Amino acid sequence: MDALEAFCAENGKNAIYLGTTDKFKAAHRFYEKNGYEEINKTDLPEDFHILAVDSKFYRKNVN
Repeated sequence: MDALEAFCAENGKNAIYLGTTDKFKAAHRFYEKNGYEEINKTDLPEDFHILAVDSKFYRKNVN
């Protein structure tokens, strides 16, 4: 995850967005432990591809 975040920051990305299902409790804890904040679906970028199973969303600023 550190490599991904560094790559994004080095390549001009300001934030990383994640979509997940509400059933992946361990993943939620992992994201939150690593500084990702839960956000509302309405706070996603317009070009974010939402999968049919996505019901929970996260963001972490990398710059």
